Amino acid sequence: MRDRFFTIWDRILDTNRYALSAGLFAVWMCTFAQVDVFRMAQTRMERNRIDERIHQTELSIQKLDEQVAQLKENPLAKEQHARESYFMHKPNEDVYIFR
Repeated sequence: MRDRFFTIWDRILDTNRYALSAGLFAVWMCTFAQVDVFRMAQTRMERNRIDERIHQTELSIQKLDEQVAQLKENPLAKEQHARESYFMHKPNEDVYIFR
């Protein structure tokens, strides 16, 4: 057992020290470091999700701005909005609500 250990140790010493150092560095960076490869990938995916949510929110804001502009300019749009949002109706008119 002892001879086998020394044989392995001699092989390690005979190998290229730079390759061994690079291998140890790669293992360290992939697993033990504070900013490892896995955390970097997870952070990047989270950032992409947040960017997508920002984009969707900006699109929603644009739609709402268009609706506000429409409500300010067009009185028929005001009436339609009031009827749809607040269930308003004209006299002698029946309103059916489907959900």
